[in-house]
Amino acid sequence: MAARMNFELMLHQASAMLGAADRVLFEEAGGDGTNFPIEALIFTSLSAEIALKAGVCKTRGISEPRDLMSLIRATGNGPSAHDLAAIFSLLSAHEQAALREDVIATIPQTQGFLGTSDQGELQEFPPVTFSPSMFQARLDSVRRCFEDWRYSYEPPLKIVNLTFLQCLARSSIALFTPRPA
Repeated sequence: MAARMNFELMLHQASAMLGAADRVLFEEAGGDGTNFPIEALIFTSLSAEIALKAGVCKTRGISEPRDLMSLIRATGNGPSAHDLAAIFSLLSAHEQAALREDVIATIPQTQGFLGTSDQGELQEFPPVTFSPSMFQARLDSVRRCFEDWRYSYEPPLKIVNLTFLQCLARSSIALFTPRPA
């Protein structure tokens, strides 16, 4: 008998995964965010993926894993079942808008920072206010985060906005968690 998916259990797992990421990030890395363990990135990415998949399952009445995988692959974004942008695209327009608005409302605005340019030169980056037009670009930049980082010993590694990924995971869990009647 094929396994059936339970979206409430999926949301519980997504929440637990995000909690594990927070523990790794803040307890093991000291919480300053300057040298985060890769495990925190992997756990956060999986949390966002599971929460988004739970939303798709709930909205579309999907209970079979193969049906969800077929739907994700049918988006035309390649064979990956881990593609966050492809999974996001399967949500209703209303859910996409609600999720986008919540992420924008909860993501911290940067205060500017020093970093290195592509040429390795020290440069100052100006403050950034997160705008609605930035959401899709950020989602696209983390779309394959789990696949890009799960084997972190295989270069080249990609730059990932962990803060955006955390907000996406938290907002997804909040949006799809059933409210008590």
